[in-house]
Amino acid sequence: METFSIGALVQTWFSPYKQTFTATSKGSIGMYFRAFIDKLISRVIGFLVRTVLILTGLICSIFALATGLLLLVLWGIIPLALPGSLIMIVMGVGR
Repeated sequence: METFSIGALVQTWFSPYKQTFTATSKGSIGMYFRAFIDKLISRVIGFLVRTVLILTGLICSIFALATGLLLLVLWGIIPLALPGSLIMIVMGVGR
């Protein structure tokens, strides 16, 4: 989970992308409108990029968890392989 910083991505989900936007303190109504559109576009891009990263992180985390559980089960079964093989050889399985 920490590899993708999912917690930080969720906290800043609707923040502007890379904090890039046009800031205006003074100017005409056109400048304010342009700044509003710039901020809106930057937030939409930030939302989309963070959504893709969050989904990728969740998929990778689920895959890592499933792989770990599978290996844990296999780790418990491996010691039974040698005695099981010997028993099967003695019984003549596979001839």
